[in-house]
Amino acid sequence: MSQPAVSYQINRLEECLGTALFARRSRGVDLLDDGEALLEAVQAAIGAIDEAVDGIRRGRRPRTLSVATDYALAAFRLMPTVAAFRDRHPDVDLRIAASSLLPPAGETGPDLGIQFGRREDFPEDATLFEAEEVLPVCSPGWLDRHGPIAHPADLAEADLLHLETSQDHRWFTWESWLRAAGADLPPGRRGGIVLNTYTMVIEAAMAGQGVALGWRGLIDRSLASGELVPATPVSLRSDKGYFLTFRRGLDAGTLALARDLTAMM
Repeated sequence: MSQPAVSYQINRLEECLGTALFARRSRGVDLLDDGEALLEAVQAAIGAIDEAVDGIRRGRRPRTLSVATDYALAAFRLMPTVAAFRDRHPDVDLRIAASSLLPPAGETGPDLGIQFGRREDFPEDATLFEAEEVLPVCSPGWLDRHGPIAHPADLAEADLLHLETSQDHRWFTWESWLRAAGADLPPGRRGGIVLNTYTMVIEAAMAGQGVALGWRGLIDRSLASGELVPATPVSLRSDKGYFLTFRRGLDAGTLALARDLTAMM
């Protein structure tokens, strides 16, 4: 807007108000008291408008919930819950990252972490989500052909499905499970199939390829459907499990979403 146009608008405003807002001088103008009062009111109004616009824009942005967990829990426990969670919270942008590594704790980590380990692996405020309980499982067809298996020691000669990763020490392997059950896997005897994801291990078990170690909380749906059955009646627990961690400084709304998601799982 040109200077003459500005002067014209000011004159119109002063005529409307019936008072001068500026003192005209040879080298410029000075703002009078009435002008100062009007300026403060206009600045406050513009600030309020800016805040209202920002609030409207924020309200239109989808709320985000970020979740970090491992591949097995994501596949067997989290993903079957996502559809129901989305139906309940259609405006939430759910972001899921799967990794076998523990998520970073603190203000920059995921909103919700669900990871496997010992209690000392996690911050003090972490809570137990699912304790480790493991039992051998197989397909009904495999058990019909090779069962019954009365004692864990008999599994040493069975077709075992092994999960092999760089972090085998963090959870039961066939060697450690049999040892804890009072049996041993003969030296050099592995047999069966070696796979590097738990999803493939369970798929192989359901396909009748052998016996897998089944983690409670991950295989429950397959047991309930009859796709898997216990190969033996022996089930072992450890001091490990899945733990929940929440990002520090998480706002109340996002925390409520995280708790709702875990409750639905």
